[in-house]
Amino acid sequence: MFGHFAFYFLDFSWWWFIGLFFAPDTGAIGYVFNVKIGSFLYNLCHHQGLAILFW
Repeated sequence: MFGHFAFYFLDFSWWWFIGLFFAPDTGAIGYVFNVKIGSFLYNLCHHQGLAILFW
């Protein structure tokens, strides 16, 4: 909910909202190859340190 309001009031483009909404789920693509790669990519994309780095 907060993300929706932030994009509305900060005048960002809505395509950024849609793209960033699904960005954490891109880590699950690694499961196409095998479980080990999938779990590594999933945990990497959902790591809080990575979020702080981009913030």
